[in-house]
Amino acid sequence: MQAIVQDRYGSADVLELADIDQPVPAGNEVLVQVQAAGLHRGDWHVMTGLPYLIRIVVPALGLRKPKSPVLGMDVAGRVEAVGSKVTRFQPGDEVFGWCDGSFAEYASALNPRSREGLPHDGQPASWPPASAALARIARPRRSWRSPAPGRAQTSRS
Repeated sequence: MQAIVQDRYGSADVLELADIDQPVPAGNEVLVQVQAAGLHRGDWHVMTGLPYLIRIVVPALGLRKPKSPVLGMDVAGRVEAVGSKVTRFQPGDEVFGWCDGSFAEYASALNPRSREGLPHDGQPASWPPASAALARIARPRRSWRSPAPGRAQTSRS
């Protein structure tokens, strides 16, 4: 599969399109065929490794180079496979949420119900600023429906 990868910290010049192995979901993960990936400020911090302290504080980052070569956190797509401990999702479900490595054709994401580290129970990291901008610019009407923040969404929700 193809992915946007980096092998060192730096500007956008360190990013490359490369062929890599498709991830295999662990017991509490789902494999998502990425249909859309969001870009937000956290991706810049991961790409540049700045501020330097973030390399120590965030376990997914390495001190001298990234531990995970694939960038991207926000993801929307279709579940392709599920791990052995996943009961809430099944192949074919449309989902969105937060994972590591969404700038690829496929990404592995933790099952939100596993409670093993998926912040906001599946809420994309860029949800708060995006919803604030929508409220300020589009002035949504009362009849519009929006998924509840903090709740993982599927086509069956």
